[in-house]
Amino acid sequence: MKALVCGNAPCLTNELKGKELHEYFTVRMNGHTEPPCLPCDAWSSWPDPTHRLKHNRHEPMYDVSEYAKNCEELWLVHPGVIPLAVNKFKRIPDFILSKQGVVELTKEVGSPPNMGMLMIKACMEQERFDEIFVAGFDFYESPNDYYFVEGKFDHPAHNQADNKRWFLEQVGKGIIEPL
Repeated sequence: MKALVCGNAPCLTNELKGKELHEYFTVRMNGHTEPPCLPCDAWSSWPDPTHRLKHNRHEPMYDVSEYAKNCEELWLVHPGVIPLAVNKFKRIPDFILSKQGVVELTKEVGSPPNMGMLMIKACMEQERFDEIFVAGFDFYESPNDYYFVEGKFDHPAHNQADNKRWFLEQVGKGIIEPL
């Protein structure tokens, strides 16, 4: 089975244009908004509503209630917050990324991996996927309103250069393939 991990970058719409998406198991994360009609077979989000305040961030969290209700599978890629996820999403996750997988990925990336890298790792851990495709990743090189403050990327937990390096290494090894 082919997995398609979709990031939230503005390039997603163009990268999906003209593609037959029914042949992929589509994986989305956080508050995906573009394109709105994109199928979502599996979805994951950070479940801690206090996370932003802990980092002195005040922009609103994604409203994720509809995604959790309407996706086929709910994945959790932050295994340390299972009770929070069950409480917030009102359902048991269908897949939980292993703690060992998170530890390995953090070492490979060199800093805490972002959600997109965690979702790719989640696909890598599941034997049902023999190919992993990606679309909609630009590592916040084009500004959006989620992690940008005053036009500049500002997220204390993630080093996008580390994430991009790991991502490109996986492409180079043929482990993931841009759509």
